[in-house]
Amino acid sequence: MSANPGLLNFASEQPERPARGVAPSPPAFVFQPVSPERNPYGQDSPSDIGEMLLPDGSKFGLFSDPYAQQFFVKANEGVRNGQYWFNEKLTDGHFRDKEIKLLDLLATIRIATRSQIHRAINQGDVPEDDRSTVEFIKKCRRNGIICAFSWISPLQDDRKKPFVYALTQAGAQAAELLFQKKLPDKFWLQPIIFPPGRAPSMDVFFLDLIANELYSELVRIDRLVEWTRRPPIKIPNAQSNHYPYASFKVIKDKNDFKLFWIEVFRPTRDWVNKVVTRFQRTELAFNALPEYQRPSRILMIADGDSRVLALSELARKFMPSVEVRFTTDERILSGIGPDTFISYNTDKEQLVRISFPYLQPGFSGMTASEYYATLQPNFEDDEEV
Repeated sequence: MSANPGLLNFASEQPERPARGVAPSPPAFVFQPVSPERNPYGQDSPSDIGEMLLPDGSKFGLFSDPYAQQFFVKANEGVRNGQYWFNEKLTDGHFRDKEIKLLDLLATIRIATRSQIHRAINQGDVPEDDRSTVEFIKKCRRNGIICAFSWISPLQDDRKKPFVYALTQAGAQAAELLFQKKLPDKFWLQPIIFPPGRAPSMDVFFLDLIANELYSELVRIDRLVEWTRRPPIKIPNAQSNHYPYASFKVIKDKNDFKLFWIEVFRPTRDWVNKVVTRFQRTELAFNALPEYQRPSRILMIADGDSRVLALSELARKFMPSVEVRFTTDERILSGIGPDTFISYNTDKEQLVRISFPYLQPGFSGMTASEYYATLQPNFEDDEEV
């Protein structure tokens, strides 16, 4: 159930086809490999690293190392308990509230870190350093509902890597039972100890992790009402659909909702041409939709500030109909605030801050919780008839 390491790293799990009749021709200045003397990892790093480093020569972000490989943590933990736990639940039908929230979360966003789980299931009501989420996750691992993994890399980096959690097969069966939907096979993982050098790439997992950081922040500020991972968008006269990485809807105020698409850039070999192809397909998909179904903005998550100029120029040339706003790994990981969203101002030749007041903590409009409270049931009780 692991990700295919050969897939593209630009918000996609399937190879992209170039738009018909349009030959990619990005501006020549967009891509300049980073010189060896500016490589922060030294001469022992992979030979093609200059093609993928950020233009300012800084290190890869926590979720953007193109050489990272998946590594399961305690692969055998709880492996025999999952089916027993599931059969017990089938017998007594009793799921704890936190179990339901966790199953719902991972059935929606696929994988999550401890911090993301904490914010999503507690919705900001419990301090980040509270141990209850840690103990809950440990129990779920022992019960075989979820498994844990992280990653290894040939690049030397002192930062500690977080554990990442995903459903096991038993956890996925429980989620399907509770929420009456079929999960893709990629939504559950089978923990194993990989042979040396044979572990899957973390590329697609990194797409999930940084987008899910945004998800958990939108939940924390109580604005998120809908999140769909990889929604299919039909392109006329094309052999396949277009799949934005995700779409999400937030509430600004009563009866005022805003729809966004997310794209995620991760460094990869030949990334310029892959980005061009991706933008061309996005342009086609956007224009194929009725105006009321189009997103108000596309939010593009880049791997760092210095990548935004190139992505902005490519978007301007190959995706002219679409309004794009940028953010980066570090900006999202710092929490949603006034500095989260940016754009490149061509007149000033600099990054400028973009304000989305309704995506700020404490905005005065109706919250998601208040919206859901208006949907309370009002049933006719047959026994009272």
